[in-house]
Amino acid sequence: MARGLGCVEYSNGLRRYFVHCETSGGIFPPLFDSPKEAQETYRQLGVDMCDRPKTDHEVVVVKFARISGWDDNNTWQWKFDRYGLATGDTFLEPRSDDQNFRCLQLVDNTIHVAERIDGGFSGQYEVPRCDLEREDAACDYNPHAENLSYEESFSKPMSLCPECSQLLIGR
Repeated sequence: MARGLGCVEYSNGLRRYFVHCETSGGIFPPLFDSPKEAQETYRQLGVDMCDRPKTDHEVVVVKFARISGWDDNNTWQWKFDRYGLATGDTFLEPRSDDQNFRCLQLVDNTIHVAERIDGGFSGQYEVPRCDLEREDAACDYNPHAENLSYEESFSKPMSLCPECSQLLIGR
């Protein structure tokens, strides 16, 4: 399986780097300060680098891009054409190209990460992930929920539902 380099850019211009699988499109979650650090850590630890502890728990929207191969000199002109979620040290999503559709959803003045579900005869609609995890939750369509794309939420302050945040980070 071929590995390549990826980069996330935060709204303040800070960039962090990650490793991805060029074959499956999967992204390894740890973020690094430099392309060289990402490459060296992967070469030393392989996929075990994913066991690195997460220290940052503030989820934000980021732009990201992937290249084929490695950029040892950090000269690549990144084309940030996708958006996702990350903390300061972990790329959270989308973790692969075939991941189920997700967006942000504003429900009762709280921002959630929502996932598209099949509602049978009701069609497809988005439900907050924290509701999907509750056994007693009715995952019905909420006509008052407002879907927000990652792109339109980039560089805007975001106070994510604590339960959704914990689900993303895996705490």
